[in-house]
Amino acid sequence: MRYRSNRQYLHPVLRPDADDYGSESSFFAICDTPQYDHNAGMVDISVRFNLDEPSLVEAVHSHHAECAAMVYCGSTLYRDKLVASPSDLFVARGRVPVSHLKNEVQVHPVILATQNFVHSTETAHAEYGRQPVEIERLAPLATDVHWRFDIDSDARPVRSIFRLTEDTMGRLKDGEFDVSPDLGQDYVPIIANSDTLDAFNVMRKENSMPLPTVFTSAVLSVLAYIKELPEDTDDENCAWLRCVNAQLRIHNISIGEGGD
Repeated sequence: MRYRSNRQYLHPVLRPDADDYGSESSFFAICDTPQYDHNAGMVDISVRFNLDEPSLVEAVHSHHAECAAMVYCGSTLYRDKLVASPSDLFVARGRVPVSHLKNEVQVHPVILATQNFVHSTETAHAEYGRQPVEIERLAPLATDVHWRFDIDSDARPVRSIFRLTEDTMGRLKDGEFDVSPDLGQDYVPIIANSDTLDAFNVMRKENSMPLPTVFTSAVLSVLAYIKELPEDTDDENCAWLRCVNAQLRIHNISIGEGGD
């Protein structure tokens, strides 16, 4: 379900185009430019909260409320909540897999109640009669207009399609690898036994030469698998296939009939 911050509430909510609080109270949030970690395949999102309302500031400091950011992608229906850390109460940070995002991504800043508590309305609109109100857990106390950014799906790294997986069937000997593409999975497993994986991880930390060979062989296996797929195969619900197809388009490579 899509997150919507502009609703009607039975308690005061500090938000744009509403007079639940006086003109001296203010709240606005700034979403820093999202950073794309190509190696990890993750998008780093950071939202800074600028809050000037004594009762809400106190609610955050007393841990009755927390600063959060609701991340929503309409193209994939992905949603998640990023929250501020105890060491930085007014900045919400988080990492989102780029494979879960596509096209426009929305970030909705919100201050949420972390528990049921009684909230003062001394600084709220006179219609609340300066009477304390009960706030339920996860109810919003403040919201701001949402931010937007776009995900360029063609920029996703090819290596992020792979995940190292242990051979639990005992099929592979030391030094052997297998690749098992599956359109029902988000990643392509590179399979090896436990001893080989341990040695592989040591080489990876030391940037040893065999690593490119392993990934190159895995890429070739994936390309061979894709070449045999029907032309009308839909990559919408397969993150690794969508990633490879995007890279093929970028480099103007055809692996179908008549391609190299």
